[in-house]
Amino acid sequence: MIEQQYLTCLKENGYKCTPHRILMLSYFYKHKDRLISAKTMMQYLSKETQNISYDTIYRNLRLFLDIDVLKSTNFNGKQLFGLKNKPAHQNMFICTECQTITPLSFQAMEIVENSLKDYLINNHKFEVYGICPNCSSHK
Repeated sequence: MIEQQYLTCLKENGYKCTPHRILMLSYFYKHKDRLISAKTMMQYLSKETQNISYDTIYRNLRLFLDIDVLKSTNFNGKQLFGLKNKPAHQNMFICTECQTITPLSFQAMEIVENSLKDYLINNHKFEVYGICPNCSSHK
């Protein structure tokens, strides 16, 4: 299953809804509260389709980042990707055990902007890492 908004975003940006793109977006949608590596995506897609390469996966991941469908972060030396649930920038908590993401309810940028009133800020990234309640209860 995939939400139509992601397919619409592809079309509005002039890209086709190829079978590989649909499969990738569906996988991200099914796991929308998790961060996914290219390797995990490759394992999933190789079960679903015979004709897939890392090049195809990376090209589509880059495309999804460019059209603002995915967000990306680096964790333990790996680039991980997650579906953007809304177009606005999102600060998040990332579980170091299961890679579940939880949006933070406050805007860290407001605090930074108040501290740096004379500065022009072009971009930011605010992530908090730790162990989620579900993983900590299993320890």
